[in-house]
Amino acid sequence: MTTFITVLVVLAFVAILFGFFLLQKRHTKFSTRVFLALGVGIIFGGLLQLFFGTDSEITTNAMSWIGIAGSGYVRLLQMLVIPLVFVSIVGAFTKMQASKKSAKLVLLS
Repeated sequence: MTTFITVLVVLAFVAILFGFFLLQKRHTKFSTRVFLALGVGIIFGGLLQLFFGTDSEITTNAMSWIGIAGSGYVRLLQMLVIPLVFVSIVGAFTKMQASKKSAKLVLLS
């Protein structure tokens, strides 16, 4: 019985994700979707703990499945942000070196 309820909780989470996908298709602003997802996530987690408790097998199993989407999202952000930061640092350093060389040329002229 716990497996069935866990599957229902995970399916409810997938339905919530699909709802946010539909909001994206309707061109809802990104900030609106982020704050709405934050609120829905808090409510969903609160209801999950209210109905089943924090130490329940259902909650633990459901959160391990839901954690796949969360950790995948965080890893995707890391994969995108770290190279962008590296490129911006290298670009700033390159511009700084170029400006030093151009200052020398101006002074020598």
